[in-house]
Amino acid sequence: MHATKVFILIFFIGLGARAQRAVPNEWVVQVSPKKLQGFTQLKKFKLRKINQKMAVFTAKTREELLKIEGVEKVEPNYIYEMAKSPNDPLYSSLWGLHNAGQKDSSGTRGSKGIDLDIENAWNISTGSKKVIVAVIDTGVDFTIPDLKNNAWINQAEANGLKDVDDDKNGYVDDIHGYNFVSNKGDSTDDNGHGSHCSGTIGAQGNDHQGVVGINWDVSIMAVKFISSDGTGTLENAVKAIDYARKNGAQIMSNSWGGLAESAILQQAVVDANAAGILFVAAAGNNGADNDRAPFYPASYKMDNVIAVGAINNRARLSSFSNFGPETVQIAAPGENILSTTPQGFETMSGTSMAAPHVAGVAALLLSVEPQLTAAQLKTRIVDTARPLFRLKNRVMSGGMIDAYAALSNQKPGPDLSDPNLLPTHQASSLASAHPYPMNSAQVFTLKVPGAKRIAFHFSRFETEPNFDYVEVLDPVGRSYDKLSGFHSDEYSEIIEGDTILLHFTSDKSVNGYGFDIDQIFFE
Repeated sequence: MHATKVFILIFFIGLGARAQRAVPNEWVVQVSPKKLQGFTQLKKFKLRKINQKMAVFTAKTREELLKIEGVEKVEPNYIYEMAKSPNDPLYSSLWGLHNAGQKDSSGTRGSKGIDLDIENAWNISTGSKKVIVAVIDTGVDFTIPDLKNNAWINQAEANGLKDVDDDKNGYVDDIHGYNFVSNKGDSTDDNGHGSHCSGTIGAQGNDHQGVVGINWDVSIMAVKFISSDGTGTLENAVKAIDYARKNGAQIMSNSWGGLAESAILQQAVVDANAAGILFVAAAGNNGADNDRAPFYPASYKMDNVIAVGAINNRARLSSFSNFGPETVQIAAPGENILSTTPQGFETMSGTSMAAPHVAGVAALLLSVEPQLTAAQLKTRIVDTARPLFRLKNRVMSGGMIDAYAALSNQKPGPDLSDPNLLPTHQASSLASAHPYPMNSAQVFTLKVPGAKRIAFHFSRFETEPNFDYVEVLDPVGRSYDKLSGFHSDEYSEIIEGDTILLHFTSDKSVNGYGFDIDQIFFE
């Protein structure tokens, strides 16, 4: 699902799950100068001195060196690598892959490091054509230079006769997938949405053009069931899922959905689960709690379904994104995301853009560990999510997708910007009127005299979305946040100093509950 669309023209060490490379038979040795003057006892080994305490020795085993008195440490002469950075000219615009604090297309400067940590992941793998991802959407335009070489190819049809079902799978000329809207083999995108999702998953990398996907190499199967107007039927959705299942897809990327629960659609997903296929689904763009009001197919509770919410470049759940600590497993970049379309490159926003980030990481993970089942893929992705304090009680993992953590199977450390890490917690009763008055402007002050840093927690926050706002500022007027809509059970950023100002403005029409602050945190 996408919420908005804007057309635009547009040396550090990374260790992974693979074995760490080292120079054969070379060891870096640290010695005690008091016990081993001038490395004299090690002279039988070939030596390259580093400094007064360290040198590189050639020896067959580490044990040979450890037997000598005065040797303190022996390590392989490791080979380190630069984190891979592709030469695609628009790479720097992809904040979801590498957020260096650059501005996105809306002009909002991002929070450094709120990204997939993709460059370290790319040191482990840049993908594989053996991994097949079905993009079940509006089709894919494989004439786009960044996508054409990563198209899945049905070889029997590609090498067969026109208008003949060469592989006997029931579909004629399905060379790159199938079009269930018009019942033909040509699944070319006539909307742009499917191509945009595909670019995030697998725009070819390091090819000196356009953008780069999470996978530099992958096989994208274009399964079209959504028409040019952005709608698709239950009948064609089931046909699309079944087609992808029967033709070898290992991952399905689904950036679509609705409120109606369908047992028939669910059975198609169950069949995909039985076939060992990971089903990645957009959580929806209603700004709603999926735990209370399910959104399908994301809300089907199955081992292979992973529901994805959207975050922006400042680590906040996007205002349009659905959430749910029981039914939405993880969040991913989904706001102001640049990718491929038939018209060039466009920025789109929505959980539609978030889901392909997760499908892309799953594909990258399969390129390294092809034996993983759908359930194992889902568990790895959720368990290695990077904690973000703003996602507590919003998604099951409490965090965002982390490609490097997933591929290296490491649990990221805590979010150091979490207010709960501040040493002192104190109850607060600061609140607006309930309901708050219309057509007003009020300033509320939170102050802890002498504090170095301060933050707070909204136990309840409900205002008219996009019309009534609470802006969070420090005493010099620097804005840290501007909130509207529903933000109950959320934390503020940590603000330097002992004072926080909340500017509450409302228009002259609808009003709402307002806000309650029940805790402040400080040091």
